[in-house]
Amino acid sequence: MVVIVKFLGDDYSVPQLAFLRDVFGIIACVAVLYFTPSWKAQGRPFKMKQWKLGMARGLMVFFARVCFYFAVINLELATATTLAFASPLFITALAIPVLGERVGRWRWFAVALGFAGIVWVMKPGSDVFSWWALLPLGAALGYSAASVFVKKMDDEVPNALVSLYAHFGSIIVATIYLIWSQEWQPILSAVDWVLIAATGLFAGPGVLLITAAYRGSPAPMLAPFEYFAIIYSFVFGWYFFNEAPLDRLFPGVLLIVGAGLLILWRDRVRSKP
Repeated sequence: MVVIVKFLGDDYSVPQLAFLRDVFGIIACVAVLYFTPSWKAQGRPFKMKQWKLGMARGLMVFFARVCFYFAVINLELATATTLAFASPLFITALAIPVLGERVGRWRWFAVALGFAGIVWVMKPGSDVFSWWALLPLGAALGYSAASVFVKKMDDEVPNALVSLYAHFGSIIVATIYLIWSQEWQPILSAVDWVLIAATGLFAGPGVLLITAAYRGSPAPMLAPFEYFAIIYSFVFGWYFFNEAPLDRLFPGVLLIVGAGLLILWRDRVRSKP
């Protein structure tokens, strides 16, 4: 998805790309929802008790997506992705007011460690610093809020329906913004339509799978796999855009990943009887 966004970022506005990504992302949600046995047994209801929360998550996702799209267009792909992995730090902080969790000194130490890694990668005050580097942190905050609030949804609500509400919420916000800003650009070619559709067709199932995984399994078991995104983004950035920001990423990336794994380790220790 982000490789395509980086290709198209010079021709179309970020809110427009985010809007179209959600429109095409709905296809996967509807398809999976239609074949969900539990939803069919309930009479295929589209309304859910926590619909306001479901739509609010769409606002969080739209904010995160716009921040991340701007970041990947204006930064190296691997740099933007690495900085966006401040998510475990924000999730730790948001878990206190939203989920009522207690956060001990180990996790706060991990937050401080991860913050140090973020500062190291951003290098504020140096010649390589860019204000665009702040946007992945905004994306991390938005995605973290959406991840934390999904824990508040009733277990019987199908994952595809939760994702569908987030898509609709994001589309409504994007539509209001595009009408107000008039940033809509005509699609230039059939190839661009195919690429834009691919952002939703790739990302829609991806988000749906992540939602299902985090609702159905302990986060400490799953979250380490997300760090493969840093490897993917480095490989894609090198292959498609000739980017290899090793000097910028290291050693700060080690602190960011280490902080996330420390939080996960502590969660696993606390969850044992």
